[in-house]
Amino acid sequence: MPDLLTAILASLPEGVAVQAVLGRRWTASVVEIQGERRCGLAASWRLPEEEGQEAAEVDGRTVHSLAAELRRARGLRASLAVATINAALPRIPGRWRDEKVEQVIRCRGAGRSVVMVGHFPFVDELRPQVGSLAVLEERPRPGDLPSSAAADVLPEAEVVVITGMAFVNQTLEGLLRLCSPRAHIILAGPSTPLSPVVFDHGVHELCGAIVRDVEAVLRAVAEGEGFHGVHQAGVELVTISADGPA
Repeated sequence: MPDLLTAILASLPEGVAVQAVLGRRWTASVVEIQGERRCGLAASWRLPEEEGQEAAEVDGRTVHSLAAELRRARGLRASLAVATINAALPRIPGRWRDEKVEQVIRCRGAGRSVVMVGHFPFVDELRPQVGSLAVLEERPRPGDLPSSAAADVLPEAEVVVITGMAFVNQTLEGLLRLCSPRAHIILAGPSTPLSPVVFDHGVHELCGAIVRDVEAVLRAVAEGEGFHGVHQAGVELVTISADGPA
């Protein structure tokens, strides 16, 4: 089986990149595919030397060449590659359902042990609604575990929630290898590639974002809005499941 990135790249249609906005919190990529203008998002992975960078020259680059940079890129180039992938992935509205990630975790985690990779904003309200909850975080907050504890806690988890940022920084496949084959695995956040090929790599549910209003979302990203502001500008949150309709 090809690695996850190879499989995703093979699923992308032909297209060209036309615009990129490197916001303080989010990165947006706009592509044109068969005359349709689409936008994708990814969390901004900003290295210290990239502070203040707000745009990238992409006009005329092919979708495939820009997306393939994820193999070797770090920082904002990796974010841009993932945003381009998310803009270009084939749309499958027949499989989307209107369910936010916190609802999915609440349902899957009731009475079960949950490990969350990344400190999601709803952690505190979710904690009493699942059997147990451990949070792994690169910059731990009070109550979190350091990311270095992944090998200790992931193999025992019944439900694992992984931030889509793990796809950006290319730690996703290593995290998946640590999970029990019996665990229910959810990949969540706007960086998440909403592609069924991810299900072939052990993930059961994808909770991600579809940009509906390209121009409004680009403005929100450029203004450094957090995800609440970007969402309000014109993003739909959707979930797809491995066992959902084909």
